[in-house]
Amino acid sequence: ANAIATLAQTLRFDTDLQSMVADVVPMSIEDSPAFEWRGVMLDTSRHFVPVSQLMSIIDAMAAAKLNVFHWHIVDSPSFPMASAAYPELSREGSWSRSNDTIYSQNDIAAVVAHGTTRFVQVVVEVDTPAHTLAVARSHPE
Repeated sequence: ANAIATLAQTLRFDTDLQSMVADVVPMSIEDSPAFEWRGVMLDTSRHFVPVSQLMSIIDAMAAAKLNVFHWHIVDSPSFPMASAAYPELSREGSWSRSNDTIYSQNDIAAVVAHGTTRFVQVVVEVDTPAHTLAVARSHPE
């Protein structure tokens, strides 16, 4: 995957030919990552981001040869992750308390699968049982 991204970085668009061209051929490329974990962290507990934009972020990461998407999905400000065992947490803890700002299990699986197809590992971080005001809102007792 990174080899394709590296090769793409050597090309430019030629307006006369109306195609991508390499200015230097043949070429020899030596490329390896300086760090094992090359990633982006996004905190959707504080700033809800639609799934389509999460997919676009992963696409951009792949183009830049980044390999880890750290998705901080739950924290004290909100609990936007649907839970089959505790549905009241997202119902009471999402930003708008509507399904519009809740990531379903299918949404999460789709983001993880999209990352896999782009060779980007998705690390879903869930800060519980601490850091969740949603627990107090949904269980005042």
